[in-house]
Amino acid sequence: MREHAGPPDADAVLAGDASPGPWLDRWWVEETALRTAALRRAADVYSDHWWSVAFALDAPETFAALRHPVAGMLGRSLLDYDRPLDPDAVTSAYPMAMAMLVEAGEVRPDRVSGCAYLPGSRVAPPGARPLPVIGEGSWTIEINACDPLLARFADPRDDLSTTRAAWAGVGAAAGQVLRRAGSDAAASVAALTQVLVPLRQRDGRIIGRPEFEIQSCSVSSAPGVVYASLGRPDPWYTAEVLVHEATHQLVEVVAALTPLTQDDTVRLPSPWKEEPRPPAALLHGIAAFGAVMRFWHRAGRLPDAPPAAPDEVSRRARQVLTACATARSAAHAYTPVALAMIEQRTVEAAGVLGGR
Repeated sequence: MREHAGPPDADAVLAGDASPGPWLDRWWVEETALRTAALRRAADVYSDHWWSVAFALDAPETFAALRHPVAGMLGRSLLDYDRPLDPDAVTSAYPMAMAMLVEAGEVRPDRVSGCAYLPGSRVAPPGARPLPVIGEGSWTIEINACDPLLARFADPRDDLSTTRAAWAGVGAAAGQVLRRAGSDAAASVAALTQVLVPLRQRDGRIIGRPEFEIQSCSVSSAPGVVYASLGRPDPWYTAEVLVHEATHQLVEVVAALTPLTQDDTVRLPSPWKEEPRPPAALLHGIAAFGAVMRFWHRAGRLPDAPPAAPDEVSRRARQVLTACATARSAAHAYTPVALAMIEQRTVEAAGVLGGR
């Protein structure tokens, strides 16, 4: 837990009723200090490695302050500076790191090769690979295939170029759905999703799940990065995934600045997992699926909404009510901020099921 508390209205932010902007700003201030310290310590350990420049070990303040989420992932990876980094991860991260150093003015464009060209960059290094962008206006997301987690989730039978092309179309359409469904969903996704790493689609039947199930995740130390496969390409369900992952990241940001749980030893049943979950995990589910419930409740009113929208609303509302009842029965495990959000979600889910 970090030392300082965050801005006020944490429960309203977690419930999606207030802007996450002030919390993100405070998170970045403290995160930058953590990264700078990590990079300074790592300089002594990694100075002889050929890729040390990729982590800006000669300019830790500059690199640590970059608000691009990939910079956060690299900076945080060096917190465990006594543990050797995965060479594959370093190699995969190098193109992005070099692009950010060029943009920050720490490396001359003509001195690097093979780096990525970040959307919106002022300088394009020779031979740089441009990263595509989906969305438009204030809602844009980079499609980044320079990430080591791709290999971990990859299906070698799939063509990644096809995956990126599919995301470019479906992702842009998902942005339109979010804007039409309600400004709060679009605003949260815009604030918390800057980079999308397209995972290759695995056959869900291998792990006992539907064939086209969407798989997604995010990283607590890098709010702004979402990993996701398309599943069955559909802008409505893609929008759901973005809302879901953005909310998970929002919970992580708030939890880093103010306590949400106070007893992590208990295990609680969850409507989303077979095994009992710690209080923090159940709270994540309440927040994320509560946001999904709200999204479907609003999206379902649009004239071209999928026929399944009412079922999605009621299914998520029932799950949220069940999880909230469980959390309230273990109220000692949560702080007042978390309990206020749980109460808000309870009222909202009951209202949704009641037809309001």
